[in-house]
Amino acid sequence: MGTRTLGSVDKFQPVSGSGDMDHAEEIIGQLVVADSDDPVDLEMAEHALDALALPVERAVSRIPPHDAACPGGNPKGVCGLPIEASQALATRGVRMKTDIKRLLWVLAVLFVLYQISKMGAPSSPPSLLPPEQSAFIDAKREASRNYDLAPNDLVKTEIADQWARDVCRMPPSPDIRGWKGRVRSIISGFEQPLIFLDIGENISLSSSVPSGPILDAVRTMRKGDEVVFSGQFRPDGEGCPVKLIGVYEETRVHKPSFEIELFSIAAQ
Repeated sequence: MGTRTLGSVDKFQPVSGSGDMDHAEEIIGQLVVADSDDPVDLEMAEHALDALALPVERAVSRIPPHDAACPGGNPKGVCGLPIEASQALATRGVRMKTDIKRLLWVLAVLFVLYQISKMGAPSSPPSLLPPEQSAFIDAKREASRNYDLAPNDLVKTEIADQWARDVCRMPPSPDIRGWKGRVRSIISGFEQPLIFLDIGENISLSSSVPSGPILDAVRTMRKGDEVVFSGQFRPDGEGCPVKLIGVYEETRVHKPSFEIELFSIAAQ
């Protein structure tokens, strides 16, 4: 039974009669077709057909040799690649560099925003504080530092008690004149609204908000607003003109709170 062999598809040439086709390409494989109406017989090719390998191998076969491409045949491209391919690679490289720069800028902006968000309402007081307020804050800072450095609970308690006694002597008078702080929170639901102020070093002051000009001013304020205020400390009822609030000893030293009576308050 006569047969005829078909070579590579992209180099297919007509075949006359039953003679074999010359120059069959082994990489594509051989297809043997019977002259009769019998079923088609397939011979095993030396290399398996691969739908991905064939196009790639064809493309690679069209790339000029390294020695031919580098000396001067492709001055603006990449050695061994056609000019179109090298230009595509160059364009992709530029895009990658641009994307990396954009990513770095985005990361830098996000880092700055993160640092700003961490700041929130700063615990440190505004600058140019009245002398009495600065002395009050400095005394609390010193008490907190000594409390943390104390070797045991016995010494810690002594430091906390001394801080409470110092509070009774500060400020020189119970009056608060032109102190500065930030709004920590404003709470309603009581007979009178309450406002909490942060004056620095985790020291908070609280006061009820009477109706009238003070209430009108507080209605316009938000958390974190800087304010200047005047008022008076409330006594503790045991001879101390300044009532120190705190259930736990450590809280009284590190995060003390005081009750005051507001006389005036305004946003800065």
